[in-house]
Amino acid sequence: MRHLSFEDLDADSATFDATVAKTPEIDLYCSASDWILPAHTAFAPEQTAFMWRSENGYLAFALEEQQRILMPLELSWGFPSPLIGESPESLVVDLAVLLATERRAWKLCAVGGIIPGSRAFRALIIQLGEDYRLHRGESTRRYRAWLHDGVDGFLSRRPRDFRKSLRRSRAKANSMGMTFERVPDDASAEAVYERVLDVDRRSWKGREGVGLASSSMALHYRLQTERLLRRGALRLWFARHEDRDVGYILGGLFASTYRGLQFAYDDAYAPVGLGNLMQLVTIESVAAEGIALYDLGSDVDYKARWGDECFETMTVLIAA
Repeated sequence: MRHLSFEDLDADSATFDATVAKTPEIDLYCSASDWILPAHTAFAPEQTAFMWRSENGYLAFALEEQQRILMPLELSWGFPSPLIGESPESLVVDLAVLLATERRAWKLCAVGGIIPGSRAFRALIIQLGEDYRLHRGESTRRYRAWLHDGVDGFLSRRPRDFRKSLRRSRAKANSMGMTFERVPDDASAEAVYERVLDVDRRSWKGREGVGLASSSMALHYRLQTERLLRRGALRLWFARHEDRDVGYILGGLFASTYRGLQFAYDDAYAPVGLGNLMQLVTIESVAAEGIALYDLGSDVDYKARWGDECFETMTVLIAA
């Protein structure tokens, strides 16, 4: 196995991401480089790289040296899997070898993004259960919506009253002359992200001090915006009224998935139902591109109206 630095992984991100796309039973978007590298920089830049490439794929961990904890490059939500390759069983064998040869470096290993009962889950138990103590860590749930049957199919699975409210929102927005502008691929990342922050400050998140401008998430999403723009995968819309931005919805593409990242709108436009309308505009657009899955992200009550399933992964803790 060959050790990789963060710079190595960034330089090798196209090959890494192609391997992520072939990895079964994982959160594809959040295991890819556009999520994990910005997360490392934003949330844990002091951690050191503990990443390795073998003929089977990648083991993408970071090491917290003081407490000797191995973890995925993003453990704030626990979305990504650090086991990247087509054969989870072979990767767990690689992990077992690595844990044995690097025994002095770690005392706890957190393997995130594992689906209970999956191939990777079973392999961890079989390969590591006799030599280490295995514990179940926290679970993470997120809502996902299927778009394979287009907007009509998606809407057919929503309650009738919800569909009616969307039609009313669209009618109100049209009567006001509101428009929706998608940011082009050649836009300036710095300029569009400043527009995002400007809207965010005028939302309830900004007023209550929990918006992007007041948290480390700002750097995480700024770096994602830059990376997504470079590969033509950014999907960012601004709602505009009277020549000003009044809302935004930010997300990115990976493989056949659209991942929602953040959205907010000026509080003055809440009566329009602008949040729901921006979601609908997004779904219409990405479905027209042939995207099959909309990952809405963390389990929040309002997302249940938009989702078709709740996707759950867990962290497996390996203790020496």
